[in-house]
Amino acid sequence: MQSARGSVLLFADADGATTFADITKVEDGLFSLVNCDYQKDPSKVEEKLAISMGSRAHLEEEAVASRSFFRTILMHGFHFLVWLFAVRV
Repeated sequence: MQSARGSVLLFADADGATTFADITKVEDGLFSLVNCDYQKDPSKVEEKLAISMGSRAHLEEEAVASRSFFRTILMHGFHFLVWLFAVRV
């Protein structure tokens, strides 16, 4: 992100848990913040700073229910490794 170029930058985590089907909702939020359409007039949005974020928090129970057993094992293994090597109490 530090060396990215453009009037609008998109960032997503790489775990593959999110699809880009709802990207228009995030874009609509961005449009309402900057009060312009960056696709039609990119120079106008360059003068403004805004951030629009999506969240899956409201889908947490559904995500837990549909998570595969293998993915759950990987998640707990990762949490253990973070605790083992990074957490200092």
